[in-house]
Amino acid sequence: MTPHDDDHDELLADLAHAVHHLSRELKSGDEPGIVPLTGTQLTVLRHIQTHPGARPAAVAEALGLQRSNLSAALRVLQNQELVRREPDPDDARVSRLQPTERAAENLRRVRAMWSRRLASVVGGRRERVADAVELIDDLARALRARSGPGTRPGP
Repeated sequence: MTPHDDDHDELLADLAHAVHHLSRELKSGDEPGIVPLTGTQLTVLRHIQTHPGARPAAVAEALGLQRSNLSAALRVLQNQELVRREPDPDDARVSRLQPTERAAENLRRVRAMWSRRLASVVGGRRERVADAVELIDDLARALRARSGPGTRPGP
């Protein structure tokens, strides 16, 4: 290992810390009219919104969640009337998950809040923001592919 490798390791750890810290700061900005959700619940809801009709097992696999954790998140989302279960026309033993109009409105409000909060501090760094989004999405996909279905990478 070279000194450069140590610097790179530190930089990668700093990136992970920054992403985690930003996530916590954004969550602290709950506003009236937004259904408060945990990070897991929000991730599940976003996945269902972008994959309407997904089976619960497919959602758990896609997000690397234990089924018990997915079930807990779905219970809250259903109780908040953000997700509904529909019978699978091909298999009555299985349900399909559908986002509700309330879910679409809640996610729209959350994204608007995030955008407002970040716009107030980002300044004229639009290109850097686009690069950061691409980098973070690429890293998340690569980590998910490496960890395999149904598993979550460690800290």
